[in-house]
Amino acid sequence: MINKSTLRKHFLAKRNRLSAQKVKQLSRDVCRQILSTSFLQKTDNIACYSATFNEVTLTPLFNELAHVFLPVIKANHKMVFSRYTSVQELVQNKYGIFEPNSQQIIAAKEIAVCLLPLVAFNRQGIRLGMGGGYYDRYFEHNKDNKISTKLIGIAYDFQESDTIQAQSWDIPLDAIITNKEVIKP
Repeated sequence: MINKSTLRKHFLAKRNRLSAQKVKQLSRDVCRQILSTSFLQKTDNIACYSATFNEVTLTPLFNELAHVFLPVIKANHKMVFSRYTSVQELVQNKYGIFEPNSQQIIAAKEIAVCLLPLVAFNRQGIRLGMGGGYYDRYFEHNKDNKISTKLIGIAYDFQESDTIQAQSWDIPLDAIITNKEVIKP
């Protein structure tokens, strides 16, 4: 079994080798796949992310969606989602990630769908993230199934790995959308 740190380095290196043009092209393909699904139909509150380090860029979708919320990192490794209104109001956080300057924070239970980034994934819906556990902690309410946000991993097709092992704290994805397909575990 390959450990998470080794897997993370491998897939981050692959992603970082993408040219800006390739990121733009593949991101456009992913956005088309997203819009072709039923996940976002009749959905008001959608959590997304600001792409960094060659992640799939979702910015072209922001104007297509009803109410977009982006993550904001707070003290003590806490994450909240705040309303996105325009690119002009984004500010860079200590990790170099752009986040809303808005004070319109949404409660986790009010988010219908979350399009979340990942480093790697498997077909069982297990995602390997950057290692901070922000999304697993934030969407912990999904484990009790009383309130369920649809968690959709966003990735390039080459980020798939059958060597990812689930941990007890991992919250499985409801789907993964890549530039080539929609995967439903």
